[in-house]
Amino acid sequence: MKKIFAILALVGIATVGVAQNIKAGLYDKQGNAVVVEAEPIVVNVTLRVATEQFKPGVYARYAQKYLGKRATLSEYSSLELVDAELALGSAEKVAPQVE
Repeated sequence: MKKIFAILALVGIATVGVAQNIKAGLYDKQGNAVVVEAEPIVVNVTLRVATEQFKPGVYARYAQKYLGKRATLSEYSSLELVDAELALGSAEKVAPQVE
């Protein structure tokens, strides 16, 4: 009997909890949602990147074989981030500046 009473009590509490009309956000007095509009924000990001590319020439194998120069025979490229800047900008200045 106690188990049935406990189950009925939990169902009753759950029903009361679900019946609550909870609204999250901003509402005016009539219950209409209030939409807030913000000005656009422009974030200027400036990155300076150093690149290194290596492509072996036609005579790389001969130089390695006859001159004893140990050079890599595979192509590679590497990128290194040198400098980064973040700044807030204005909405009028949208065009990127290329140096």
